[in-house]
Amino acid sequence: MDLEDFLPDPNHRRLVHWLCTPPKERVPKTQEGIGNELGVSPRTIRTWMVRDDVRRAWAKMSDDIIGDPGKVSEVLESLRVTALDPSHRQYTQAAKLYLEAVDAIKPPDKGVEIRLTTEQISSMSDEKLDAMVAEEIARLRAAEVLAEK
Repeated sequence: MDLEDFLPDPNHRRLVHWLCTPPKERVPKTQEGIGNELGVSPRTIRTWMVRDDVRRAWAKMSDDIIGDPGKVSEVLESLRVTALDPSHRQYTQAAKLYLEAVDAIKPPDKGVEIRLTTEQISSMSDEKLDAMVAEEIARLRAAEVLAEK
């Protein structure tokens, strides 16, 4: 993906490349480090990370990196199923990996709360509603498990 189409500023492009690198592989390792490399403060990095143009480029690049959504979905579904099964010996690890995989390189949520109306819920298929409920249960259980550690 050519980020120049989305971001004319080379510092913003460098930040997006850094953000789309798995955290364990990032050089430098921290926001402070990437700020130092770019000659800006960590606060400026955080400000750039919430800019709409940077977020769009970040989301596009992360989608390009992740690749075929079908393959990713299969793996995530397997992790999700394991994370929902407290009797599975790798239940805790699956929950942790699931949350890490889901949140690893995507731009973070801006904190927008989405509320569904009764009408919207009643028009959803049972499968879609079940999937949404299961995903939220998995997130809550995984958060509980991780908080216990």
